Amino acid sequence: MLLSVKNLNVSYGDILVVRDVSLEVEEGEVVGIVGESGCGKSTMLHALMQLDPNISAKSETYLFDGEDLDHFGEEDWRRLRGKKMAMIFQNAEMAMDPMKKIAHQFYETVRMHEKKRKKIQCLKCAEEWMKKLNLSDTKRILNSYPYELSGGMCQRIAIAVAMMNDPKLILADEPTSALDVTSQAEAVKTMIQLKQQYHTSMILVTHNMGVVAQLADKVGVMYGGEMVEWGTTAEILKTPAHPYTRALLDAIPKMDGTISEGIAGKPPEYGKERKGCVFAPRCMYKKEECESGKINCYERSKTHWVRCKAS
Repeated sequence: MLLSVKNLNVSYGDILVVRDVSLEVEEGEVVGIVGESGCGKSTMLHALMQLDPNISAKSETYLFDGEDLDHFGEEDWRRLRGKKMAMIFQNAEMAMDPMKKIAHQFYETVRMHEKKRKKIQCLKCAEEWMKKLNLSDTKRILNSYPYELSGGMCQRIAIAVAMMNDPKLILADEPTSALDVTSQAEAVKTMIQLKQQYHTSMILVTHNMGVVAQLADKVGVMYGGEMVEWGTTAEILKTPAHPYTRALLDAIPKMDGTISEGIAGKPPEYGKERKGCVFAPRCMYKKEECESGKINCYERSKTHWVRCKAS
C-alpha cells in the first residue's frame, strides 16, 4: 500500500470541514474523488500535502511509502513535497510564477531536492519530459513566460514539472476544469499516459465523471466533508448505492438533451452541529433513524462500501 489515511479531520480554526475521511491508494493506482463544489475535496488534498498554514489536520493513521507522516516536521515535509509527492493545481498558469520563464520553473523544482544538479542537466530532463507529453518546440517553451502559452500547454507543463523528480504520488486538484474541451482532452490523454507508461499513482479531484470513467481505478464520493461511498469505478458508475451518488450520476446530461432537475435543498453549513446522515435533509429515501445517531459504513462487497442506512 502506497498511501493509507484513516479518519482524517481537517479544520479551519474551530470549523470542521473534512470529517473522518479514510482512503487508500495502491502503487500505480488512480483514485478519483468526486462531489459538488464546497464538499471538501480540495481541502482534503491540501491537508494531505500540508500546503495551507490556515488549516489544521489530524488523523488516526497517515502512512505514505512506509513513513508515518503524522510525526513529520517542516523539514521532513520540505524533503517530501515535490520529490515523493507532487501537486497539480486547478489553474496551472496561476500556480506558476508569472515573473519567471518556464525554464526557471523546472530548474527550481529540481534544485529544491538536488542541489548539485546543473542547470543544463535540469533543462535537458525538462525537454525530455515535455516531448513525452507531446509538447514540441521545447526550446521556445522553456524561454517563454506562463502567460505566453495556452491553458492546455500550461497544464501539460505543470504535469511535466510535477514528474521531474519521479514522484510516487501525484495529487491533481481539478486539473481539467479550467480548460476548454480540446485542452481537457489533451490533459486527460497526458494523465492516461502517466498511468499506463509510468505507473504513477494519483489522487484526482474532479467534477467530471467522464474523466473519472477514463482514468480512475477507484472512486470516493464526498458530500458535506464526509466520504459517503467508496468502490471501484465500475461499482460506483454502474451500481451506485448512496442516494447522493445516484443524484450526481443523474445530473449528467443525457444524449437526448434531457437535463436533471438537480437535488432539492441546500448543501450543509459547516460549523453547525450535525446529527445523523449529512445528506438526510435532501434525501428522498431517508428514514426516521437517518436523522439521528451515527451512520456507519456498510459493505456491499470487498471493495465497495456506503455510508447509508437507506441504501
